[in-house]
Amino acid sequence: MIKCNVLTMNCVVYTQENDILWSISNTLKQLEDDPLSNPQLKVFLKFRSLWLSDLRIKGIFKFQMGEEGGTTQPLPLNLDMTWLTLLNLPELNFIWKGPTDFLSFQNLRNIWLEECPKLKTIFSTTVVISLPMLQYLNIRTCDELEQIFDLGDAQQLKALSSSQQLCFPNLSFITIKHCHKLKYIFYNLSVSHFTSVKKLEINNCSQLHKAFGF
Repeated sequence: MIKCNVLTMNCVVYTQENDILWSISNTLKQLEDDPLSNPQLKVFLKFRSLWLSDLRIKGIFKFQMGEEGGTTQPLPLNLDMTWLTLLNLPELNFIWKGPTDFLSFQNLRNIWLEECPKLKTIFSTTVVISLPMLQYLNIRTCDELEQIFDLGDAQQLKALSSSQQLCFPNLSFITIKHCHKLKYIFYNLSVSHFTSVKKLEINNCSQLHKAFGF
């Protein structure tokens, strides 16, 4: 059961079994003409905090784009979400699946992940530049986690590494513990992107190759 407070737009999901929590289908033309015509997408964009715990789900958000294309690239849709907490999700394979370049996470400040043993990556590379307000990143006991950001798109990674735009100007506290398969944290991003970091704590990450691109 999903319970949302319509006044504060905080959402708590109680224990249930489901493959994917939210599956949202749309077309580029719909995003261009009326991005809020999809009721699921409209509600999703208004979440201010999302707390998921003790669920046997495989995925959280799955976005599917139809073949009908628009004439222009739709403007990014900004999420109101400021807090994302995922605790004890033993079957979780992905947080986001499908195209996410039309979403912007301008308000997200806090990410807390704990005991998500099958999760291998958290964000796609397209999300990196849309996290200007992120302050806290806390990841614990995610056994299969290999990377924070998907390294699959070499061209995007190259563009990020040479970009003058700061990707994490407000990120202040980073804590990562007991992630023994984690290889990279901020691959190909130099420390110059992290001008506000006050605390970096990494414990029991035995396969970590590097934290920053330097």
